[in-house]
Amino acid sequence: MFCFIIFMISFSITSFVEREDEILENGLYYLAENEKDSKLVYDIDSEEVFGIEKTPILTKYDFDDVYISTATIQSTGKIDFKIIEIKLTNKGRKKWINVKSRIQKSNESIVFVFENKVIIEKSFHENSNNYNERISLPISNKYAENFLHKIKQEIENYKLVKKKK
Repeated sequence: MFCFIIFMISFSITSFVEREDEILENGLYYLAENEKDSKLVYDIDSEEVFGIEKTPILTKYDFDDVYISTATIQSTGKIDFKIIEIKLTNKGRKKWINVKSRIQKSNESIVFVFENKVIIEKSFHENSNNYNERISLPISNKYAENFLHKIKQEIENYKLVKKKK
């Protein structure tokens, strides 16, 4: 009996650890409406936890290219910050139109999960019909270069695999 209890405890702990170690695909996710249907992910800079939907909205399969630009806020004493510009594929643009439409109607937020951490949270409050072929998201200067390098690499690797088929 004692061995059975030890086995059940170790099985439970192992199962929990495996679920927590699940690697999420880098990309955009909706914040989940309820915890039951969500995956919990930590913010990259804090202990804040986000419940996200388990299926990503947009990933490397929807990205054509990525680059970073710098923006400046003059009114606050010239603060520079980085903007991620994600150029979308045709399929990605179609998805993005649906995403923006849903977000604007429901006031939901989306997050960009990068290396299993939330790196960006974005809300859309404007009622814009501007559905560009790219997504612009602010990013902390300290993560910009690493993000750019890794996401660009994922896009290029996917394109190479796709080209070989």
